[in-house]
Amino acid sequence: MNRLIFFLLAVLAACSSSAQADLLIEFDNAQFGPNSLGSVDVFVTGPDTIRQYNTTFLLTPVSGQGILEFRSSFDVNDAGNSDRQSNSEVTDGSYVFFGSSRSFNSSVNENDKLQLVQSDISTAAAPPTTRRLLARLELRHVLPVAEIPSFTGAEYRIGLVQNIDQTLIDQTFFRTTSGAKFAPAAASFNNFGTINISSLSAVPEPSSAVLLLCASSVACVWRRRRV
Repeated sequence: MNRLIFFLLAVLAACSSSAQADLLIEFDNAQFGPNSLGSVDVFVTGPDTIRQYNTTFLLTPVSGQGILEFRSSFDVNDAGNSDRQSNSEVTDGSYVFFGSSRSFNSSVNENDKLQLVQSDISTAAAPPTTRRLLARLELRHVLPVAEIPSFTGAEYRIGLVQNIDQTLIDQTFFRTTSGAKFAPAAASFNNFGTINISSLSAVPEPSSAVLLLCASSVACVWRRRRV
């Protein structure tokens, strides 16, 4: 009898883990220009009712020039500064804890702006059965002035960071209303958002600009004479 009970408990635990593992995190792609600001939205979908999350995001260069980094952490004393995280997801109606956010925090290490940690706790259960906004990660591309003439574009990747060492605090996890902690589906760690930094728009050379201006003036004079 004891063996049977143990077996049933093991089956229930396995089913619970399987259900929780269905929670999926996905990234949108983004594109913006060099030396400018942009953002990437992150979404969560799953059958579980979640009460808390802690997520760590990492930027990785793929190709091209310049540095893509997270903007600095939000500062209530410097609100409105476009060079900081705006924490705008909290007031977005599609946010997973919209209307029930209790302790939202988005933190960027000023010494390593390639990594951002975001967490929140809800005052009410939130089942993200439909695709819900989890994070709006605001970015900045930095390109040295000397590299601007030769810039042809760049590509970066953004993804989740798993816990590297089980003895450390998990870097990405969720909690259910019962307090049980679990990781999102394994596929979440293989989902990456792609950020493309487009090349600078072609600017006419001074001689070309003069020719265009002359041509425009001639055409204008010709039209007036016809009138």
